[in-house]
Amino acid sequence: MRASLVTLSMTVAFSLAAMSAGFGAPADDWSEDLRRCLVTKDIDGGRVVLAIDEGVVEIDVQRGTDSDAETYKVSFDGGAPIDTTPPNGATGLYAHRLGTLGTVTPVLSKAKRMTIAITAADKPPETITIAVGNGAKAMAFLKKCAAYWDRRNRKGR
Repeated sequence: MRASLVTLSMTVAFSLAAMSAGFGAPADDWSEDLRRCLVTKDIDGGRVVLAIDEGVVEIDVQRGTDSDAETYKVSFDGGAPIDTTPPNGATGLYAHRLGTLGTVTPVLSKAKRMTIAITAADKPPETITIAVGNGAKAMAFLKKCAAYWDRRNRKGR
């Protein structure tokens, strides 16, 4: 009994030390938010957000200095840029759309880097490049999250 208590205490102590040292999750992982169906990745001065709304993956760069008139062009691993401007009359959680989940998932799942070119009339152009990390896991989470909320909303009707 005493030996197992010592072993358990050592395991708990090691787990707490690993979590405080940041070994709990790799730094390249996306943070998941089930309540809002989005994933985030920290950047200098803010974060990049990928959300799913009605089967469409949307992107937003959130910092204190953002402008409502910003436009994004997103590319993965130096590929062709995606204009994220939604079609006229399209509504969504964010004003920038990457595409449907089915088209974005294969690209983001294999990508190593995501480059976001930001332009706005009231400030100079800016380019942000981030390591995608585990993009496949992020896309799987968004897909599962959307399915979860669809099932939950159908039950509530």
